[in-house]
Amino acid sequence: MTSCGRDVENVKKRLARLGLIFVVLSLCACLLTAFVACDGKDDADPPASDGDVGSGGDAPSEGGPQEGEEEKPELKTFDGVTFEDESVVYDGDPHIIEPKGAPFGTRVTYLYKDFVDVGEHQVVATLELSGYETETFYATLTILPATVEVSFTDATFVWDGAPHNIYVTGALPDGAIVTYECGGETETGAFAATDVGTYTVTAHITLGKNYVPVGDLTATLTIKNRAYVVSFVHWDGTVETREVYRGYDLPETQIPANKQKTGYMQMLWDPEDIALLKNVTKDITVHEINGEAQKFEVILDPNGGIVSIDKVEYDYEKLDGGKIKITYTVEDDIELVEPLNFDGQEFLGWYDEKGNRVTRLPDGTGPRNMILTAHWKK
Repeated sequence: MTSCGRDVENVKKRLARLGLIFVVLSLCACLLTAFVACDGKDDADPPASDGDVGSGGDAPSEGGPQEGEEEKPELKTFDGVTFEDESVVYDGDPHIIEPKGAPFGTRVTYLYKDFVDVGEHQVVATLELSGYETETFYATLTILPATVEVSFTDATFVWDGAPHNIYVTGALPDGAIVTYECGGETETGAFAATDVGTYTVTAHITLGKNYVPVGDLTATLTIKNRAYVVSFVHWDGTVETREVYRGYDLPETQIPANKQKTGYMQMLWDPEDIALLKNVTKDITVHEINGEAQKFEVILDPNGGIVSIDKVEYDYEKLDGGKIKITYTVEDDIELVEPLNFDGQEFLGWYDEKGNRVTRLPDGTGPRNMILTAHWKK
């Protein structure tokens, strides 16, 4: 094929494409014209007025939906919902008023919420639900102050050198401030005293705005003087006790009388122990001790014999008839010597007036005045 022939073929193909495009554009134009014509026909028909007859029927009523529009359903109201004032006691937790009787799925939106502190709070709640008119409710939430149970009671202690205190007890809330006043001085935490005495203490309690005020409470702290025990121990083991307060002397009138003890003129309380009864600061034991020993006389009658002076190791006094007199006390321990006899008689012992043999002074019957006579075997 020649060059000229190929050019003719290309021109034919281009014309065919242009023809196809023209056909498509013509169809689109026809469709557009038809749509405009239909829409214009509807707009051209004026609405029918009262009493007029329209094309094929009555005119629609005033306020009703136009032809081709859907009728909107009427919205409901939250008539059954209550939103009333409420009162609660402060407890530290957030509070709110909730609507009652709201349909399931109702969305509640608060302008403000979670009220905690004491006071009157305006609660504004908006209710929303599909098919319902949105509505806002108002109510007052009153949070009342809480009551705190506390106590401040008297206390009594016995002096022991350590501080003692009294303080407010009970469920004091966080942030509560308690100060204690006594004699013009103020303390916090607790009131403490060490010395003997009676203290009137006032507790000033500040709880804060969320609690019913407690006011001032008063209590008495008493620290009694300590009484120490003084034990008086007699020579026979019996004990008498007295009490004396710390720092005081035991009066002499309270010291017990001494007991009598055979062989002694009197018994005494140990002077070193007695000296401790001044300004007493501890328990004390006082012991009874021997006083002046009583003196007794024994006359030794050798009864025909002779008392060997060389063998006598104790004080004596010579008497007529070969007798000697011995003076002794209960604290002595005297062994009686055997007298001499030149007639060859055997010495049987010293005997008292009752026929009791005595070998030592004092003997088992205790110290006493007596006459001892030598007995001999002929």
